[in-house]
Amino acid sequence: VLRKKKMFAPTFVLTDQRSLCPPAELPRRREPRRASCRGGGGPPRLVPCAVAKGTRGPGASPRVMYPAPPNARWSVAESASLYNLDGWGAPYFAASEAFDGHIVVRPMGDSDCAYMEPEIDLFTIASAVRERLGSSSPILLRFPDVACCQAAKLQSVFDEAARTWGYSAGFRGVFPVKCCHDKQVLLSLVAVGAKHGFGLEVGSKAELLLALAVMRRASTAQSSGAHDSVRDREHPTPLLVCNGYKDDDYIRLAVGSSSLGISAVIVLEKPSELLAVIAAVRTMPAGGIRPNLGVRVRLGTTHGGRWGATSGDDAKFGLGAREVLWAMRTLAEENMLDCLRLLHFHIGSQVSNIATIKEAMRESSQMYAELVRLGAPMGFIDVGGGLGVDYNGTRGWGGHISTNYDMQNYANDVVATLQDTCTRTGVAPPVIVSESGRAIVSPAAVLVFDVISTEPRGARGLTGAKVGTRVSVKEELGQSTYPSEAQSLPDNKPTIDELRVMAPSAFLLHNFRAVLRNMGNDGTAANIQESLNDAAQFRHEADRLFKLGIMGLEGRAEAEELFSSVRGTAFELARRAPEAESPSVEA
Repeated sequence: VLRKKKMFAPTFVLTDQRSLCPPAELPRRREPRRASCRGGGGPPRLVPCAVAKGTRGPGASPRVMYPAPPNARWSVAESASLYNLDGWGAPYFAASEAFDGHIVVRPMGDSDCAYMEPEIDLFTIASAVRERLGSSSPILLRFPDVACCQAAKLQSVFDEAARTWGYSAGFRGVFPVKCCHDKQVLLSLVAVGAKHGFGLEVGSKAELLLALAVMRRASTAQSSGAHDSVRDREHPTPLLVCNGYKDDDYIRLAVGSSSLGISAVIVLEKPSELLAVIAAVRTMPAGGIRPNLGVRVRLGTTHGGRWGATSGDDAKFGLGAREVLWAMRTLAEENMLDCLRLLHFHIGSQVSNIATIKEAMRESSQMYAELVRLGAPMGFIDVGGGLGVDYNGTRGWGGHISTNYDMQNYANDVVATLQDTCTRTGVAPPVIVSESGRAIVSPAAVLVFDVISTEPRGARGLTGAKVGTRVSVKEELGQSTYPSEAQSLPDNKPTIDELRVMAPSAFLLHNFRAVLRNMGNDGTAANIQESLNDAAQFRHEADRLFKLGIMGLEGRAEAEELFSSVRGTAFELARRAPEAESPSVEA
């Protein structure tokens, strides 16, 4: 179904009624995977839709340091390796040899299901949509099946971790609506996850209204469908976790959601919210269902990621230890302590280091045990978001946009820490709730756009040198007007006496060239990282010399070119080196 949206980039949701069937329940297909919608033979114009074929593809990645030799044939496999397609795209995105390098989407991932649609050629879809619209504007394609597969994978890894560690309580996933407001995606997630009680999380009044409509519609569709009523009653009830700023209307709406058969949990993030909830409960009619409450605690654990400022003592939301004690006393005075059922924390988004997750779980699990000791019934622990996505497929080497753990590693550490705390304190294990929206929905959307032009970075576009060879800036820009830099251009090895009288800028460039020449002698990870560190230092010193007027423009141009050449050689050597020896290319 192609559905047009009124937004800057037209949105099309590609789904099928069969996507509502959980992947785990579909029978295996026996025939091999086949391709469909064969595309044309020329290189595509859309970067997200194709891995370019030819010596220099459209939208060349910064990893393309130098063009291939003119007579070499650039293969689809080489493009897939260049863009590390398997690292960040598997199992949903791949480069198709049959489509001449076009990117294909496998909505069901690596599960060969009998009812699975064939591979989808993004280039063919984008071309057809643009022809229909008569426009070359960006196109946003969503694949709800991919999101459902990710949610099912999250459920399966926690189930596996529970079996491994003997954890008796279950897992209940909720999807943060802020990560994707598309109705079709939300409906698919709730419908497919009904077997495991998959719910939603909201952070505003508008998102609460949307979530209530989606969950109500999904519940109505399931009750009217041809399902086994006994089996349906055994399914856990989906949770609606209510976070964010809460005014009186928000709280009244959340309290009244129980009349719709929705299990909402109002998470207290500020002391003032507790007083507003108590006031709303006092106005309820006799015999009304009181709401389930949760408390968001402000942990001392922090992380240094891009959103690290939202963690630790300086976090905007959450209650400190003294505020938690005050909230429990207030609830006890109002005879509402039995409403407190959930502990929630949020360490931050896109946590790249698993050690941060471990520290947060140790602190939060002890906090949960303390609340139970003080008389709260509890039963749920919401570990929030933070499950990162390895966007560049470097498995932790790519900084904040990468992770040094996978989904199974994350689930193992969460479950193991909780199990240890419960065993030590004698507390009954709580149901684990996760708000891992990024990990679920990030692979499910593709933005298709035109590449207007491509320009190499730095001085790399001046010549067609091979990797590891230096192109003289003197030949490109002419003789330098700085005599001190002119003497740095010859390739002959200077003598000790010449080095002693060499000007600072010439001496720096001489050492810079030595770094590039020595990279080919030892291609180990340690040598690559050392060369990158030296190149970054020399580049910084060259900038300082230029600012002080000691180095001329020609010298700075050569320093930029040498820095680009060192990085290009490092990328090429790292790509050829064994995976275990790959360094963190951060220069």
